[in-house]
Amino acid sequence: AVERRSKECIKLKPRSGGRRTPVTSCCFSADGKMIAAAGKLGSLQIWERSKGRTGPRAKKKVWDAHEPQTETSCVRFASDNRTLVSRGGDHTLKFWDVRKFKKPVKVFQDLPNLYPTSDIAFSPNGKLVICGTSNREETGGQGSLVFINRKTGKEVQRIRICQSSVIRVLWNPRLNQIFCACADGSIRVLYDPDMSKNGALLCVKKKAKKRSAMDFGRFQHIKNPHALPLFAETQNPKRIRAKKRADPIASKKPLEPIKGEGVGGRIGSHNLTTHLMQCIAKQTIRNEDPRDALLAYDEKAKKDPMFFGNAYKETQPEQIYAEDQDEDEDEENEKIKKLKKQISSAPLGADATSYRKEWK
Repeated sequence: AVERRSKECIKLKPRSGGRRTPVTSCCFSADGKMIAAAGKLGSLQIWERSKGRTGPRAKKKVWDAHEPQTETSCVRFASDNRTLVSRGGDHTLKFWDVRKFKKPVKVFQDLPNLYPTSDIAFSPNGKLVICGTSNREETGGQGSLVFINRKTGKEVQRIRICQSSVIRVLWNPRLNQIFCACADGSIRVLYDPDMSKNGALLCVKKKAKKRSAMDFGRFQHIKNPHALPLFAETQNPKRIRAKKRADPIASKKPLEPIKGEGVGGRIGSHNLTTHLMQCIAKQTIRNEDPRDALLAYDEKAKKDPMFFGNAYKETQPEQIYAEDQDEDEDEENEKIKKLKKQISSAPLGADATSYRKEWK
């Protein structure tokens, strides 16, 4: 792997004499002989390069170029290497003359900048400067693209681009088209039908695709009537039984004997060792009948109660069971039936006192 190292390291020193200050933006001049950088404390500094090297100290400095503790998002050199444009976080755009680098030549206010990456761009001929503006929700503004004439120092035009903020701008010299990247994730392209070439024009010049009459048809769901349960063929019961028979769970198929070594706690067969183990192995609870196991201790429990019988022998009264009265009730029922037969078969005018005596 190729080891990459920096050839030079330039430190942006603050006005108070500290060691360093954060750099928010920097750029090279068109001829590569100057480097401009902006610090977070609001300063602008320019270094000059000679023989491929940069001096340790900045040759030109402006400490109060923009408000301190605001991020100067962009600095750009013009093609003539004499004009420097800075886009400040204090919502301003300033033009500087490198030869008299003390005060700005022109200051443009009311250019909202809420993003640390908002930049500026020059037109291909270098006469215009463009920059995007941010959308302030409290004022209800919109993201716009501002055109400024560099020579006259006046705002030429302001075009509304989107409801959000315009952050990055690019004026492509070959296509002669302007690209605007917005905060809502969209990219807007501005072009001239006569002066622009290719780019967005390739899409605009294409003719719309001709649509056939079938494209406007309304597609509905296709239903197959034979797929409904009403039209489904009844299955052969023989096939249903064969399918269930093949399923060991549905058919409740018993376990097959194991051949060879045992698996899952089961002892295998066809082996002398397994035969001896089956003979010697003790009977477990699985092979016992719970009813027979309890009845085996019935007589022993009656003779010698171990758990609770001895504790209640002296305190519990003797059990007295009710007498069986079923036989007496049966005899009385038979007598009543006989009397009813005699009364029903007695002649008319018979004396009923005899029957009353028998009833008593």
